[in-house]
Amino acid sequence: MDMSVRRVIIIGLTIVLLISTISGVTGCSKRDGKGKGITETDSSLPVGLTSEEQAVYMAIEEVIATQEESVREKDSALYLSTIDSSNATYLMEATYFAHRLAYANLSDFNMNLLGISIEGDGSCIAEIQQSYRMHNQLNTVTYRERFIKSGASWLDHDVAFEEKEVGVIKVFYMPEVGNPAGFIELIEKSLVNLEETFHNSLTENVEIKLYSDRELLRQKTDLGIAWLFTGWAEEGHAIKAFTGREPEYNYEALFTHELIHKLTISVSRGNMPIWFAEGLAVHYGTFKVNGSTYMEDGTVSMDDIKISVLELSETHLERLTEQTDILTYYATAGMVVRYLAETYGDDQVFALYQALGNYPFNDIAVDPAWEQHSDERLRAVLQDILNLNITELSEGYLEWINLQS
Repeated sequence: MDMSVRRVIIIGLTIVLLISTISGVTGCSKRDGKGKGITETDSSLPVGLTSEEQAVYMAIEEVIATQEESVREKDSALYLSTIDSSNATYLMEATYFAHRLAYANLSDFNMNLLGISIEGDGSCIAEIQQSYRMHNQLNTVTYRERFIKSGASWLDHDVAFEEKEVGVIKVFYMPEVGNPAGFIELIEKSLVNLEETFHNSLTENVEIKLYSDRELLRQKTDLGIAWLFTGWAEEGHAIKAFTGREPEYNYEALFTHELIHKLTISVSRGNMPIWFAEGLAVHYGTFKVNGSTYMEDGTVSMDDIKISVLELSETHLERLTEQTDILTYYATAGMVVRYLAETYGDDQVFALYQALGNYPFNDIAVDPAWEQHSDERLRAVLQDILNLNITELSEGYLEWINLQS
């Protein structure tokens, strides 16, 4: 081949390769954690970042890949290996989340890293898109998560909340929530409601997490819950609330309800069945603050709540999907506690959850037989304190509720 021709071919190939390389670098565009446009190469590693930022990006991507695998495999130990244990509250929440994976009926769980920003304190905020399917419905959310470096590893620290502390209340809130002052005022009123009703008082400061996204609240709490909820409380967890309800929604009732959970779950050492825990919070919280029951405001009919306590105790609240069924569960639980209060007095009702505290701590995030143990223990204190078995309680409640109609 003529050398001049060969040189022309080589030059041409070089130009083609150069164009190809430029084309690859200027591929699809995404956003980083601050909303700044970033560009991706074919390897999905953003360009325009320093070598340090690229290393952090790859490390966070690895953590997210581990979390994705752990959820898909329902491997709680693997999931917890990615959590920052210095954040005690978040570790408790993550332990519960990981434990509940075994009971979650989900598929197609995915986590995608969209971008990062390294903060002045050395932490990294990652923008993540997360999704999964439940009952053939795709649930997707995009959020910002904070990661911190511990030794050579990056660990998940929790959602990238803002923080505000007022007295005994520490509020963590998503920036989209805006000024949390109004919610803090309602939380303070709710604390007064709690102290006016219950003999026990909270012995620790109150942590509240405010979410602007209801789907994120679910996906950071329990992937097995089939419906979107507004509030959450569990032993060792922060109280959680979604802030975007309709204007007339009563957040004072919600926070009072969740604070009652916080108190009674703590005193009972986790030994209350869900129906009894919800009954206490609905009767002494939701109904009391609202000034009416769900039946009085027309949300649920009296006929709907004519359910035996045994049937109520066998219903899995987290698996319900219809709003009417969910509200009926809460209303029935609340009315069973009202029946107990009107028949035996508030002090005897309080004695039930207090007596449950004499049993060893029943950790819902660890004990696979938690439901059975809490049910057995409540039956025992009902017998000891009120001389009632579960059948007698059911019969008494049904007779009483029929008289209310």
